[in-house]
Amino acid sequence: MIRYASRMPPGKPVKLLSDSVVRKTVACYSNDTMRFMTALLNHFINHPDPLIVPIYSFEALPKRYDMFYYQYDMMRLGLLTPDERAFIEHVETLTDWRGKDAMNNLDVCDPCGVSLYQNKEEHPELFDFLLTVVKQGRYFDIHSGNILMDNDGNYLLIDLEGFQKTPLELYVNDWITR
Repeated sequence: MIRYASRMPPGKPVKLLSDSVVRKTVACYSNDTMRFMTALLNHFINHPDPLIVPIYSFEALPKRYDMFYYQYDMMRLGLLTPDERAFIEHVETLTDWRGKDAMNNLDVCDPCGVSLYQNKEEHPELFDFLLTVVKQGRYFDIHSGNILMDNDGNYLLIDLEGFQKTPLELYVNDWITR
């Protein structure tokens, strides 16, 4: 059974709109960032991705005090187990330490001596999800707070600002339809 957070973290830009929808409101300083996030969020609304939380709506808010603001509504997702969160942190450590090629060798160990093989046996679906995310090379903020689970047991990325690689025109952003 899926477990949901009973409250949104204090000081975070997210709020619960209903039992199934969360809204995130973000401020950014740069026009490049605003252009990137507008294109990205519209891309995911029009082209849902099985690795990404479903995005229901996006809105650019009025600029205030030289800051750009936007918000997007997304599916509310469930919490992971402590073991799943620890595995994600392990992969984060390995990819930070060895790069995305670390996922190619199950015997590679992190600085604490733990190998991916040890975790793959316990969490094969999570391993496959993380392997796909790392190999795609589009998401730059893997950690246990940015991955949650839907009602069907699918792992999904939630912090879409983790895709940000500005300016939008960079060749690494060619996958984003504009």
